[in-house]
Order: sequence, then structure tokens, then C-alpha cells
Amino acid sequence: MKSSLLSFILLAFIISAQAQITSVDISCLQSQDIWSPAGTVGARNTYLTVAHNGDISFRVIWVPGSNFWRIEADADGNSSFETEAYTNTFASSPNPPDLNTGTWVDVAGCGPLSQFDGPYTQSSLTLPVTWGAINTSLLQGAVKLRWQTLSEQNNKHFIVQRSDDAVNFRDIATIVSQSVSSYDVADRVYEFIDNNPGTGRNFYRLVQVDIDDRRSFSIVVNIDNPHENVSLSLYPNPVKETVFIRGGSASRFEYSILNSVGHVIMQGNTATRSIDVSRLQSGLFILKTGSNTLKFLKN
Repeated sequence: MKSSLLSFILLAFIISAQAQITSVDISCLQSQDIWSPAGTVGARNTYLTVAHNGDISFRVIWVPGSNFWRIEADADGNSSFETEAYTNTFASSPNPPDLNTGTWVDVAGCGPLSQFDGPYTQSSLTLPVTWGAINTSLLQGAVKLRWQTLSEQNNKHFIVQRSDDAVNFRDIATIVSQSVSSYDVADRVYEFIDNNPGTGRNFYRLVQVDIDDRRSFSIVVNIDNPHENVSLSLYPNPVKETVFIRGGSASRFEYSILNSVGHVIMQGNTATRSIDVSRLQSGLFILKTGSNTLKFLKN
């Protein structure tokens, strides 16, 4: 009787320690594939499973030299895990890994990961932010991004990211947390207006940054912008340190800055639509980009 009870307790412990990682392709990873901790690499957990479709083993492992997570398969059964199934594109170090951290690229054609949870995965830990609604709306060619948090723990700020393909995101703004304590359970609402969205489909996501610089990600939302912003303007004007370009459909601008007598004194390109002019002397300047000529006053 004692032996049976001990076996039951041991079995219950093993089940409680299991994690699930699932893809959408039945030939790869499914919910019946049970993952368990299998040691550490670079002080981070490693997970191991034998896939339901046969005797192929998979593992989730941290790649120390490149600083990202990877899912590998032992296709030939020699315990070398030589086949790359998924690679995470984000150089981050959460331990354990998270389905929503970075982008898991499907290398082997298994389909997008649809589940990554369980006691030894990130979703079992205390979430730094409990997300509420996240939505977008159009405002005469601009895009308004609005999001809600239901609770925040040690949250420092959000980074707003935009993409035109839902794969390659770039930072466009930083929004400071409204939390009034290290653990804030009040509903908080944030808004950001993107005055320079691309024409067509725009994808947005939020990067939540902890006070210790650990990061988590929101879902990706998107909106179609039918407006093409042809004309350009700049602000602020007068300017003291940084001038920003508004309008246009291009994501990167090549520019020249001329003084009042027409001499080129600065040249470059910007993907952030911002130009540092703090080293310029006070006076009137001309910014040229493409066919646009814009004047600004430097204080």
C-alpha cells in the first residue's frame, strides 16, 4: 500500500513538472508531446521530449554564443540534435523561454508555435504585465495605438514597435509606465499616435521592459492605412537639439542640411525620422530630402 501511494505521489510530481510546447503541424510538435527539464546550458533551462509521431527527440536549448533560444531535433537518433526546427530571433535571456518573447522562426516547416506553457515555462511565472485590450484606429493619416494594463509589476516602460511585414519590427517610441508602485493592480490606459505610418498594412506590438531590463511582448495588432502622406514637414521649429520629419511614405530618408548661403554642412540618412542638429550654430537652415525643401530655425 505504501509503495502504491509513493508511486502515485511520484507520478503526480512528474506530471506537475511537465511543460507543453506545441506547433500547428501534426507531423511535428503536438500537445501530447510532454517536455521536462533536462539540465542547463549557460545557467538556463533545457527541455527535452520525444515527439508523438515516432522516436524523434526534440529539445529547447539556450545558445550562449548567440544569446537566443532554439528548438532542435535529433532526426537521425544519434543524440546530436543536429536539425534546427525553430530559432528565436530576439537576443534576450528570460529563463525559462517564452512563446511571446521575440519571434520563433519556423526553420523546419512545422508551422507556427501555438503553445508554450507549463510549470517550467515563462507563462507559469508571475507576469510583469497583465494585458488588457490593445487596439488601433486611424486619425486622418495617423494611427492611434491604445492599450490597457490590468496590473503591472516592476514595469519601467513600453517600447512601441512598427513593422510592414509582421516580422521585422523597429522601435518608434518609448512610453513610461504609469505605475505608482512596484506592484500596481490598477487599470492603466496608454495611448500613442504614430504620425508617420506606412501606406497600406501597418503592424504594431509593444515591448514591456522591467526595471531590470527583462522584456516581454504584447500581441501584434495591425491596421490598414489607405492614406499616402506625400508632403513632408518638420518639427519643432525653432529647434534646439533634434528635428523630426513628419509625413511621406518612405521609411528611410536621405537628407542634406544647407546654411543660409546654400553651403551643405550636414548629410546623412535616417530611419527614425529624427536628426540631431545640436552642434549647429544658431541661425536659419534648409533641410533637403528628395524633392522636398524645408526651412528651420536653430536656437
